[in-house]
Amino acid sequence: MPAYYHNETLFSEIYLEEITRQTESADVIASLKVLGEYREYADTHSLKAWKESYVHEVLSALGFFAQSSSDPLTFLYPMGSSAAKPLSLCYVILPEENLDNTTVGRNWAEKIIRALRENNLQWGLLTNGRQWRIYHQDEPTPYETYLEIDLEAILVDKAKEAYQIFHKFMKAENFALQADGKCQFDRFKQESKDKIDYIEKELAKALKQREEGGKGVLSDLCMGYVESLRKSPVLPSPASGRGAGGEGLDDEGLRKKIYHGAMLYMFRLLFLFYADARGLLSDENHALLAKVEGACRARHDGNGSGDLKFPIWDSLEHIFVDIDQTYNGGLFSPQESEFTRFLSDTRIGDAYLANAVFNLTTYQEKNGQEKPISYRDMSVRHLGTLYEGLLEHKLFIAAEDTEVKVAKGKIQFIPASQGGKLIKGHYIKEGEVYFAGDPSERKSTGSYYTPEYIVDYIVRNTVGEKLKELKAAFLQEQQQTLEAYQRAIDAAERAALAGLLEESAGTFVRERILTLSVLDPAMGSGHFLVNAANLIANAITEMLNEPGVETSLESGTGYWRRWVVENCIFGVDLNPLAVELAKLSLWILSMAKKQPLSFLNHHLKCGNSLVGARLDEIGNYPFSTAKKEFRQLNLFAQDPDFKAAVEAVISKSRQIARKASSSLDDVREKKEWLEEIDRILDGYKAICDVHTGLYFGNEIEEAQYAALVHNKDFFLARSLAPQTYFHWELEFPEICLSRGGFTCITCNPPYDTFKENGFFKKEPAAGCGNLFGHFITRAVALNQSQGTIGFIVPLSFACGSSYENVRQEIFHNYHSLFSSHYSKRPNMLFDGVQQRITIFIASKKETTSACQLYSSKLWRWKKEDQERVVQEPNLAYVDQIGEGVIPKVGTKVGAEVYCHIKKSSRKLKDLFIRNEPSAYVAYYHNVAMYWIKAYDFIPYFKREKDVSPAISTKLKTLYFENPFHKNLFLLLVNSSIFYYWWIARGDEFDVLISEINEFGIHGYETFRQNQDTVALLVKELMDDYQKNSAIKSTALGGSTAYYQEFYPRQSRHILNRMDDFIAPIYGLTEEQNRFLKEYDLVWRTDEDQEA
Repeated sequence: MPAYYHNETLFSEIYLEEITRQTESADVIASLKVLGEYREYADTHSLKAWKESYVHEVLSALGFFAQSSSDPLTFLYPMGSSAAKPLSLCYVILPEENLDNTTVGRNWAEKIIRALRENNLQWGLLTNGRQWRIYHQDEPTPYETYLEIDLEAILVDKAKEAYQIFHKFMKAENFALQADGKCQFDRFKQESKDKIDYIEKELAKALKQREEGGKGVLSDLCMGYVESLRKSPVLPSPASGRGAGGEGLDDEGLRKKIYHGAMLYMFRLLFLFYADARGLLSDENHALLAKVEGACRARHDGNGSGDLKFPIWDSLEHIFVDIDQTYNGGLFSPQESEFTRFLSDTRIGDAYLANAVFNLTTYQEKNGQEKPISYRDMSVRHLGTLYEGLLEHKLFIAAEDTEVKVAKGKIQFIPASQGGKLIKGHYIKEGEVYFAGDPSERKSTGSYYTPEYIVDYIVRNTVGEKLKELKAAFLQEQQQTLEAYQRAIDAAERAALAGLLEESAGTFVRERILTLSVLDPAMGSGHFLVNAANLIANAITEMLNEPGVETSLESGTGYWRRWVVENCIFGVDLNPLAVELAKLSLWILSMAKKQPLSFLNHHLKCGNSLVGARLDEIGNYPFSTAKKEFRQLNLFAQDPDFKAAVEAVISKSRQIARKASSSLDDVREKKEWLEEIDRILDGYKAICDVHTGLYFGNEIEEAQYAALVHNKDFFLARSLAPQTYFHWELEFPEICLSRGGFTCITCNPPYDTFKENGFFKKEPAAGCGNLFGHFITRAVALNQSQGTIGFIVPLSFACGSSYENVRQEIFHNYHSLFSSHYSKRPNMLFDGVQQRITIFIASKKETTSACQLYSSKLWRWKKEDQERVVQEPNLAYVDQIGEGVIPKVGTKVGAEVYCHIKKSSRKLKDLFIRNEPSAYVAYYHNVAMYWIKAYDFIPYFKREKDVSPAISTKLKTLYFENPFHKNLFLLLVNSSIFYYWWIARGDEFDVLISEINEFGIHGYETFRQNQDTVALLVKELMDDYQKNSAIKSTALGGSTAYYQEFYPRQSRHILNRMDDFIAPIYGLTEEQNRFLKEYDLVWRTDEDQEA
């Protein structure tokens, strides 16, 4: 059956296998014979005749009423319907045309996707009458994603079952929208996604050690290496460097090498499975891999069905060598790194390897049935979801039998000598491997996986916006030639003009699009980079075909993606395994049969993005006590040798960019050029290492430093630099020194607090104490003048006082800032991560006016709305901004209310007196979620150890000089307008005195004139708070505390009256007052939510 259809990742292969077993009704078969007759007598002399004599008859058999629009385009309506909007459309070409054509003007996939977008339709058909394809415009790679069924072959073979499948997928009812706005294809797509997600979760379990002592791929591979090293006659020993037997396995360096080696071997296996699923292995290697998988299944089943002596390791090594010779790339090269050398020198026993291969190629259905994994279904984006669990552990070897205890989702390893219980299936035997959590590893590498819809939003609004600008520029450049082409009087003139268009289009792509530079400075698995590469390649396909003129220029997305990956994509990560995983993702994304893997070493690098020297710092001893004049130019910029070196490096970089990776010789030549670049810059990097090391305990006298720099003593610099750092201008000299920075920077940086030393105290983000703040300001410095950046960071970026310097870097360097904000209740953007989030896009323009701020509300959402609130955050213009917090508004009304509160000269701080107790006192809780609570009494609070009630540390006290000021404070702080102000400015947890201080008061005199009403409303509220309160208990400091809980939602009738009283005095419209009263009401009045 698969011979008749080909699924190019539109649906899950496994899902298709299940759904194609479901047959259509017997009536469907009757049309098979009829269509065969129509095909036999079809008229192929013209497209119009071909459509009318055959294609429309097929569409009719599928339940469509076909209405031609233009020669190739047919709109599809339900049979017998008078609907105004079509169900879909069908793009038809002549039978001799190849659906896979990708030359400009004849890229049929681009034409169907364009037609769908122009007509606001999601699903459509492309056919030459022989083969029929379904396309979906909303795909990461829409021109390459489809389901094809060969109707011609079905008719020739009279294949009834295959025709049923054709009818099942192509029939009209699949395109009809239901009440929920979705069609049957959308359901197929969702069910496919659910299937893939389930398999992905099963695969994630297989990759790392399973809970409660279970074995997984990593533990099997690591154990294989451990056993191999134990049998080795020589083994590195921490004491002597060489040893025998089991010596040395307690050495952390060796264990790290084992763990990294196992990870790289797993990456090799993953590449192998992805490549095989895409038909990129030779026939010999495909057959050999099938034998390997069969042997692994036989060993797992233990039923004697296969050759238990089949050489698994040797067979895989044979394939690896062949891949290295065919595709290169470094992953399979023994000399690429110390870890690949380890793989080359160390063998894994077939028993361990068989388990690893089996677990990587098999998943278990919910009913317990084991099925093979189809790696055609596994997008490279799925590698990132696996990455989250791969780098957060360190390898250990059990010194004794050890219990594996799982409690509250956390795993503990308890040796038997320390009370560990050795229950079968829940312990590790002496000498076996296990992985203990290493949270610092995970945080410092930024390895929290970013969901696809967030990556898509950030990439579309950074890289995508830049591509829109380029498309407009391209069409403007082509306009005059296009107009001349339309006026051409004969074929010769049209051909000449088409040639001119082809040449200028090719030049535009090479010089304007392929010079885009997209950076992720904490790239992890390369998720942002993969999406950026797809988006740029898609844009090239779309742009080249926009004029509608046929040329011989290639416009295939796959062809241009290889150029994009090598020219436009840049990434840095502290963890070398993350770099390898990002390479793997991009290799799989861009690999093509019989072509080497894309050359990535020049653009994907391992290093600490935050720690390194700027060239303008070199020559300035940072701890000098001598007074020095300000130097306009950095030392290297004045050095003719350095200028020559930079020119040579940039020239070599451009050679690498211009050369296609069409053969292994091309890749080897690129590698040689990169090695030459490294040699040229090595000495200068060493000097920068010495300079940076001064902040990290590398003590060098000022005189020695000055001499080293002045004399460019590279040899001495290498000897004085115990550690290498990451110097952006020398790592990417063409970008930083020639182009002025990266075009777009996208990032989900690590959110890790740390103590800033002298190095970080001199940085623009000094004082924030968190890595993400420093990543933001580093991105600002690396971004070119017309660039954009997009980040996902904690909400504290928008409102935390310690991030004011970081915000000002954005405000002062960007013309527009677009920010959306997300709570962590009732749902979280990152599963299992309790983190409030801000996503922001900052865009630079030529104008130097103040930063224009657009902001969303603080989103709370139902789980089913999660993707929507990210993709459609409803941003509202707030104001020009140069300092302060980023308010969370979300609507025009919200922005008006916020700005109105802010502009009042009289503030809430003017009501209370500081540090002077008085008879007029009020209290407020300094933490909140859905309600701000302030009182004229002390709420009950008592710990078990207290003799009498005490005051909670969360309760804060304010004093007033008169009862009116106290009551006005209580009226306003308990109101909806203050709640909105707090949500807009705050962190949704702390009620800061600064937020109270800056709350603007309008109509003070009117309030004073109505102070009796103010007092009456406050008294009613306080009485109602007391009446509806309850005494509750909580664990506190090792004992129990009892406290008075209040339920403001039960006092809404009073709060509404307060709001209605305040609104006209504040000058609010009815619309604004209604907005405040209804703000987040669905969450604030939900009894399941926190009071």
